[in-house]
Amino acid sequence: MRSILFSLLSVCFLGLGACNSKSVSAPTNQSSGSGDEEVCVENCSSTNTKTETIVKTFEQAPTDILFVLDESCSMSAIANAMRDGFATIAQANYPKDTQMGVTYMSTAWVNEDQSIDYGKVWHQNMSVHQPGYLRLVNKDGVADYLSAFPEKTSRFSRPACDDGWFDPDSKNANGDSCLSAAVQLGGACTVTEAGLVSLEQLLSYKTSQNQRLFREGAFVNIIFVSDTHEPGANYFGKPGAPDSMKSDPESLISMIHANSRGVASVKFGGILPLPKKGHPSLDGLKVIGDIPKTDEEAKVGNEGTWDYSYLPVIKSFDGAVAHAKSDNWGGVAASLIDDSKYTGSVFLELSNKVKKIKEVRVNGKALARRQFFLGLDRASLNLRYSAKADEKLTIEVDYE
Repeated sequence: MRSILFSLLSVCFLGLGACNSKSVSAPTNQSSGSGDEEVCVENCSSTNTKTETIVKTFEQAPTDILFVLDESCSMSAIANAMRDGFATIAQANYPKDTQMGVTYMSTAWVNEDQSIDYGKVWHQNMSVHQPGYLRLVNKDGVADYLSAFPEKTSRFSRPACDDGWFDPDSKNANGDSCLSAAVQLGGACTVTEAGLVSLEQLLSYKTSQNQRLFREGAFVNIIFVSDTHEPGANYFGKPGAPDSMKSDPESLISMIHANSRGVASVKFGGILPLPKKGHPSLDGLKVIGDIPKTDEEAKVGNEGTWDYSYLPVIKSFDGAVAHAKSDNWGGVAASLIDDSKYTGSVFLELSNKVKKIKEVRVNGKALARRQFFLGLDRASLNLRYSAKADEKLTIEVDYE
């Protein structure tokens, strides 16, 4: 394909994460020679096609690991094993420049016009004072909660650390790991456990405060930890709740990029109930540890499984999941952290707003349409693509 080079931009964010080299060209009207039908976001009748080439490397990228934790009372059956297991993972093989944080699954009230009332919780058993409600668990959040509910003091025997984001080997004043302190639970029966909704609301709240959640250039890894699946109870469609569950994670990905512009990659993982071997939801899913062989092994407490709703989200971005009924929480969490060295997606900033995407190629190979989507701003592109941190990617985007 002959082309006239009309723009060249090279930017390398060595201190922040990904190194990008960009070039934009205007091709003549020729076939790519792939033999595949053109793939477009919308009608592709025009021949005014441009090609943008972006080279990505991630060797200097920081890693942000966010645990979205079910804090409901049903978690009490596995809470101690989780806390003690998480206390051991400081020795895991972390990527360079990793930080971790914990937030909760309690949700804010959604008004009839779908706006969010951040100062009002969905259920009376929830509280705006919960340490991880629309925030990351830290010392001030726990102090706020215990001032409102002093009877819960014994449940927080390990003092929380000062900051919501902390290094994997960070410890509190007593020498406990910050992660093991952050996953202590108050034991409130919050009725629902809607981790996808609570994450969206956290992002929305941060954006309303002009605060980003994740670092620029970061590999973002979001790990759902629960004894059930979204929403955990009859929630959607009720007063104060969203009308329905979102079946596609693309809007959530767009929210992450809108709040935390310039993140390098987003992927999801989980420590969640898994179905027994042979269930269709396991097809194509990366599983850490054993898959349950019987219904009894699959059952975690008395919670329902809600069609294993987190699994399609995790699978769509090449994440990994482990069964919540585990006697080795430390090993499971360490394996999930090891998986964070691979991208689940690659986020691109294009040089211009785009009308149509015709084709995307990575290292010369065309991606299927389901592997990429254009951001709401029409100037950002997300690829569902798994790559190692030290892998060099040459990405070509044909667009109008």
